[in-house]
Amino acid sequence: MPPKDEKLGCQSLSLDILSNLPGEITDAILIRLPLRDAMRTSILSNLIYFLSRNNIQHLVLRLWSVNRYKLPSSLFKCVQLRHLTLQHCFIIPPPSFKGFDRLISLELRSVTVSAKLLESLISNCSLLELLVLAHLEFSDVIEIKAAMLRYFDFSGSIRYICLKNMPLLANISLMDSGTSANIGKCNIAKFFEPFSALEHLHLNGNSLKFFAAGGVPIQLPFYLNTDKSLNLSRIYLEEWDVTSCTLCLIRSFPYLQYLESEVYVYDEDIPALECLEVEGFSSVTLLEVKLEGDLATKPGMQFIKLLLAKSTALLRMLIKHWINDDDPLPLSEVLHRTNHMLIVVNAFPRASPKAEVIFDIQYRSGRDILKYKHDEAGSYELRSLSSLSRIES
Repeated sequence: MPPKDEKLGCQSLSLDILSNLPGEITDAILIRLPLRDAMRTSILSNLIYFLSRNNIQHLVLRLWSVNRYKLPSSLFKCVQLRHLTLQHCFIIPPPSFKGFDRLISLELRSVTVSAKLLESLISNCSLLELLVLAHLEFSDVIEIKAAMLRYFDFSGSIRYICLKNMPLLANISLMDSGTSANIGKCNIAKFFEPFSALEHLHLNGNSLKFFAAGGVPIQLPFYLNTDKSLNLSRIYLEEWDVTSCTLCLIRSFPYLQYLESEVYVYDEDIPALECLEVEGFSSVTLLEVKLEGDLATKPGMQFIKLLLAKSTALLRMLIKHWINDDDPLPLSEVLHRTNHMLIVVNAFPRASPKAEVIFDIQYRSGRDILKYKHDEAGSYELRSLSSLSRIES
């Protein structure tokens, strides 16, 4: 085995040889080189330069180094780009950069870029249809203008974004990091009013709290007639503002067909919530509902009862209830409470005669998975997961 110093010397010699190779040979090596090796040998910039000279249209650059990689100026000469994904990079374009005028999709994850520069970059991508911004840190509000945008996915503090001129926007996903609700307030009606083409909306509990901080009406002063799908992640039903905001959105989407919600409850003994009472809630057009989480609680069963009683066209409801291994209650009591939920839910009136309720009871540790399916005869069938076809909403 060669001495350590000799081994390092061999590596250095290899790099020198690579650097001195003819351009066409270097290009052939670079295009086949794994990104991890490119970073280690400090030739990633040469790879990007090579790509800029070969009319690249689709570039995905995901880096995992400790220090964020500063993009070379050659990247901003890739004028043929149609799809660009950057992760863990430092973005500083040259002064002459005017934007990627052919770009259709842009994904920026954990990148360092100024708010002003990001505004300019997005606004100068006139054909942009898909935009993903995840884990970007800002201290100023960003105005995002994209007239052709159809899909927007944001993870971070939503109090820093202002969406303008997006008449075609059909898919919105807003995952707030949890800092917005305590600082800013948002008028929920003013926020959603411009999105007349909205078809799919995905929010988390923190986003709902942010919208609720500005006051929650029973329903929006207008209908969003095109929205067919609502996905709500990590909502706590005992939080009145979050639950009220959820119901406000359901009421405001008169043609809503698909609802998916991940439900949590801090206090399993919390009393019933007035806002979840069936009386006074108008009918909805839901076809499919998927509820997941802590559902063997009063608020959880209230929510189920409300949806079954008011969904006149419902075909299927999947109730995915969790049994946690770390539950402080004895397992026998947890199972008794779960069984009580099955009996109670089975007795709930259904507005749709075609509605089927499927129970998916899971141990969160993955130790075992059981599925309960309610059939038309009113009985329950218990089968192992291996004997079931996969059930998806």
